[in-house]
Amino acid sequence: MVNEIDKRVNGKFLDLDHVHEELNELFLRHQEALIAFRLSMASDLLDDFEERLRLHMRHEEEWLLPIYEARRDRQGQQRGLGAEVYTLEHKKMLELLAKIRACLQDMAAVGSPTSREIIVLLDRECTFKNLVEHHNMREHNILYTELDRLTSEEERHELTSRCAQEWTALRSSNR
Repeated sequence: MVNEIDKRVNGKFLDLDHVHEELNELFLRHQEALIAFRLSMASDLLDDFEERLRLHMRHEEEWLLPIYEARRDRQGQQRGLGAEVYTLEHKKMLELLAKIRACLQDMAAVGSPTSREIIVLLDRECTFKNLVEHHNMREHNILYTELDRLTSEEERHELTSRCAQEWTALRSSNR
């Protein structure tokens, strides 16, 4: 059975932007649960989001960024950003996510949060979302575009298919 992500991945790294869209949707669902005072659901959705985010980061750090860095160095064209920028942003995202999780756990331990406590958490999440948005734009405008330029059609197809398959398997296991 072909799922939505498989339909969208046609052998170009830019096709992986759909992963970002799915992650954004999942985070919004988490926030909707927060404003409905459904902390358990918000926590479960945050768990799901983080698991998928970590998979996406692993794909980039283990498969995509090493190729990007090696090929851009070999061509002597230091176009774009170095791989360390992406990995440092990944680290910062995970740190912010841990703070969000801790705040959510604190609220759940106390019991029913106030509207103001929910607002404070949503404000913290805004910083996280801004970082993610800028990071995703860099991936779209630089990393994926450069990888499409630096790799062969066969390499692109193999790597994007592998990413899509693991993404699909994780997504299917979380339903």
